Amino acid sequence: MIKTKRIAFGAAFTALILLFQLASSFFGSQLLTGSLVNMVLAISALRLDFRSAACVCMISPAIAFMLGLGPKIPLFIPFIMAANIVFALCVYYAEDCDIKGLIKQEYTRLILWGFGGAVFKCLMLFLSFRAIIPFFIALNDRQSSAAGAMFSMTAFVACLVGFALALILRKFIPSLRKG
Repeated sequence: MIKTKRIAFGAAFTALILLFQLASSFFGSQLLTGSLVNMVLAISALRLDFRSAACVCMISPAIAFMLGLGPKIPLFIPFIMAANIVFALCVYYAEDCDIKGLIKQEYTRLILWGFGGAVFKCLMLFLSFRAIIPFFIALNDRQSSAAGAMFSMTAFVACLVGFALALILRKFIPSLRKG
């Protein structure tokens, strides 16, 4: 893909993520917002090269934090970036990876890798919240419950729903494929 096109798509995907997060401040639904954000992350991984998708994964949480969207604790942002990259990496490699010819059907491969990406993303967020962040800062009850909700089963379901939406859109909009 031409470099200018990748940059334009990356900027558009980042803007979409921020738009969904901004709209979520009105709706207040973590499941809806998370699903839409993860859908765009998955589409960026399916459409762009990995470096461009990783940029979307890193830039969107940073800008969202600067705009006052998402978690209010800056220490969470690098972990969210890393978890987004793990998810995008799994989705990106699902497109081309075929482990010793075992999974030949494209959508079966995508679904397995996408599910794995959702598991790894949520596991990474949960472990960072429970094992790493408490060493750096003490969270009050309100912050702890908010972060716990962010890294709960709802986040996992939102990741899966977002990935499923990305696959559905990819099926009906061929331009969302790599190219």
